[in-house]
Amino acid sequence: MKTIEVLLALALTGNLLACADASESSQDTAASAVAPLDSSQSDALAQVPGARPGQGATTPPARRPAAPAAPVRVEPALVNFGFVAPHTDLSAEAKIVNDTDRPVRVLRAVPSCQCTTVDLDGKVIPARDSLTFPLAMKVSSTGVKMADVRLIVEGLDTPLRVELRAEVVYSVRAVAQNKPGGSWDPFIDADTDPSRVRGEVTVGTLDGKPFRVLSVGAKPPQFLDWDPSQPPKASYRVRYDVSARDCDSMPRYLIIETDREDAPLIDMRVRHKCTHIRPRIQFAEFRANAGVISPGKPGTFEIEIKKAVMPRGNLTVQRVTSTRSDIVAELLEQKFDGENSVVTVRLTPKAGASGVLLFPVRFDLTSPEEARPFAEDLLVYCKAVPDDA
Repeated sequence: MKTIEVLLALALTGNLLACADASESSQDTAASAVAPLDSSQSDALAQVPGARPGQGATTPPARRPAAPAAPVRVEPALVNFGFVAPHTDLSAEAKIVNDTDRPVRVLRAVPSCQCTTVDLDGKVIPARDSLTFPLAMKVSSTGVKMADVRLIVEGLDTPLRVELRAEVVYSVRAVAQNKPGGSWDPFIDADTDPSRVRGEVTVGTLDGKPFRVLSVGAKPPQFLDWDPSQPPKASYRVRYDVSARDCDSMPRYLIIETDREDAPLIDMRVRHKCTHIRPRIQFAEFRANAGVISPGKPGTFEIEIKKAVMPRGNLTVQRVTSTRSDIVAELLEQKFDGENSVVTVRLTPKAGASGVLLFPVRFDLTSPEEARPFAEDLLVYCKAVPDDA
């Protein structure tokens, strides 16, 4: 009876959400796709504060006395992918260990988000044996990504749980120490401490190669440990200021520009009471990076919309428009995969558009669940340059 109660409780919680992004505030969630970085990047993690191979930027918890192993358990309980690259898929394996004298059956596997998949429903683990199963995690945007899968097993009062964690990064990574002596985070936490609207971040390459920081928040960088007369290096401490006169003016992301071709623009989420993002539809991420664009070389970005395929018809993007008069946004394609939709958008700057820009692109949508068409905004950032730049 207890197993049935646990199954019902999990079904009622509505766990099938987007993968949790630790860089978002508690009201925000996001999803992205990941793949391991190569060994040369892992070798250079010492260039970035808080970096450890296979551990991202988090400080490991204090060690506790080892608890006796449960007779039925998941190993490992945590799959930590460490630093991974954007816009790829990631997979791993775990196993259910059954040390009892009777077989046990998995009644249901409940992923915490749509970006995580596992197929275990109805599988039986023999007595004194184990069952290895694959895990797949699909994410795309940068940031610390967390998900879990809860396994409801016949005869157990509480579900088994395996956690998945990854930090999605470009070749250049920016981190802040939001608490003195604390972890190095890929976001700015001005929510718990409003004074953090001003401060410093460390920007460094994962491969240890020298580079230059060109702008921070669309302004010339203010370095704390380097002078432009010196040779470039692999890591910098720079100031930032995201303070604003009102909530509407406060940036949701701090955009950092570099001279790396593989990471010309990176972002840091700004957590603040004024910057919560609550879209009506389930964008897989809260912003998109269109890179460097020019009138003769437009940029494109893709955004996934979760649960776009519905029983009574699809959630459909009718058109996209830019909220800036100097940038043209066009809908190129939308593809449905049976559950979700991937939308491709092209951005073209007009003559005179220049600099690092962060602005909303408006999506006009129709849905079988809505009586009228409606609009939703997605933040996009890019750098507009002339054709001869």
